[in-house]
Amino acid sequence: MTPPRHDEGMTKSHEAPTQLSLLGTPVVPVRFRLDAATCQRGRRHIAEIRQMLEERRRAREAEQRSDSRAQLRNRAA
Repeated sequence: MTPPRHDEGMTKSHEAPTQLSLLGTPVVPVRFRLDAATCQRGRRHIAEIRQMLEERRRAREAEQRSDSRAQLRNRAA
């Protein structure tokens, strides 16, 4: 069975549609706003931290691989 055709809008109102706002525009007091140089330093610092974490993750994975190979050799011996 085919449902009946619906050509009208969802409401009978003739008002202009409004856009749904999920998050309001943040109002940050002037004393908490950061200048461009501070933002750049912060982003650079975050990039350095991410690089350090990635290096630690790789070292940890390499150590785990080495440990698992040593265990396999010990079992084979």
